[in-house]
Amino acid sequence: FDYLFFYHDWIFGDFPDAFFEKVRRAGVRTVAFHPDDEPEHWYARNSAYDHHFDVVASHSSAGTERRRLGGWGERAQYLPWGYNSRTCYAIPEAKKRYDVVFIGKHKVNDAQGKVHVEDGAQREYILVRLAEACERRGWTFRLFGFGWEQHPKLKQFAGGVPSQDEMVRIYNETRVIFNPAWSSDGNPNAVQTKLRHFEVPGCGAFQITNENPELAQLFI
Repeated sequence: FDYLFFYHDWIFGDFPDAFFEKVRRAGVRTVAFHPDDEPEHWYARNSAYDHHFDVVASHSSAGTERRRLGGWGERAQYLPWGYNSRTCYAIPEAKKRYDVVFIGKHKVNDAQGKVHVEDGAQREYILVRLAEACERRGWTFRLFGFGWEQHPKLKQFAGGVPSQDEMVRIYNETRVIFNPAWSSDGNPNAVQTKLRHFEVPGCGAFQITNENPELAQLFI
């Protein structure tokens, strides 16, 4: 191989320093992409493994700049999210079936079923309030994604786990996509850019999300 590419953060810890030392001696270059690189909670976790790689790409402009100021220079690459027009697209003839939709998993610990992970507590709290608001107004509300059928209050709104084609259809058949940008619990103002921020408008759909200066720049 000429290059090894590491995408998802959960695998970084599975490869010891000795592995990367052998890779370097073999003349193979290593590239990593950090899909969650802010706020500080995620940046600190990722940066602990950065020494394994020759090039680190990040979806976060702040994370990229921190690495460059720390001596990485051009080996730290800014790679913001986008969307693929072959898999995300508008369907002009689609009729609206839903008023408000959220797509994303119920973020609890799979082993315990009650302990929230990442932004799970904020997500659950606001989705319960949103479901109640939609019910009061007679709006059709649906949740798509893993685990919602197990939620005591939201299971009646669970719509299952859609395929990519089904997700595109849902976007096109929904008036408002609720698409928050939290990345971890504890700070409701700590937001980040996510792939779905680009998939939704790629399908011509309308989304509501948190205020995020980086999104504002990317969408100019």
